[in-house]
Amino acid sequence: MQNENNSKTFKYDARFTVSDFFVDIFIPFRDQTFKVIDLLNSIFEKVRKPRCEIYLIDDGSKNKKFLSNFSKIDGVHLIQFDRSVGFGACVNEAAKQSKASVFCVMHSDTKVTEPNFLWNLCEDFYKLKKMNIASISSVTNNPMNKKLDFLTQEQSQEDSPQIFKQVNSPFICTLVNKQIFNILGGFPEYPLCWYEQELFGDKCRKAGFAQAYSKRSYVYHDGGATITKLVNENGSYLETLKHNLIQYEHDRKKFLVS
Repeated sequence: MQNENNSKTFKYDARFTVSDFFVDIFIPFRDQTFKVIDLLNSIFEKVRKPRCEIYLIDDGSKNKKFLSNFSKIDGVHLIQFDRSVGFGACVNEAAKQSKASVFCVMHSDTKVTEPNFLWNLCEDFYKLKKMNIASISSVTNNPMNKKLDFLTQEQSQEDSPQIFKQVNSPFICTLVNKQIFNILGGFPEYPLCWYEQELFGDKCRKAGFAQAYSKRSYVYHDGGATITKLVNENGSYLETLKHNLIQYEHDRKKFLVS
């Protein structure tokens, strides 16, 4: 990790163009294997540019053999945890292994329906490069938060990219600048998957980096599949989510006064 904690010393490479983009797609998942297969198939069938490879990160799924189905597919990298470490830790581990300068985090219950979703995301990211953009998100049919209703679309629209104002990126499908990600210390590592994106967004704002969203990039999102399954299996997961909220509020206060 780098020592800088703000945008003052950060510079984009002025020679960098959209055609230079090589993107690693990170897909953390826990169980939900059929949805992971659907997402992979939609990527393989539709995405032709930019160049990309895929990281499948298994967060302690019950089926320990599932990842082996993809071991011989070129451009697919496999990371497996024997026990659940949470969404944040999964993304952090993939970021350590990835060689790409930008990566795209996708929820396992998303699906690609438009071939240019990733290309348009990269184009709009590049348009905003002088604004110290840490990340840019796709719009979706289901942002899962009323505060994010402005992200709700049923398909892409030709429009300029926008900056998140009072809320943070939900990371349902989000392109991330790895250099800024490292400057900010990566994702906080909470159990399961809740509040990591909130703290990361808070850190971006304090450090002088911005988060954006692209109306030209759309992905379909089922929403809540993993959490719903976990809660149905074991009600104690609700307590874990409450704990994550308490930890997030504690961590947020801590870094705001640092």
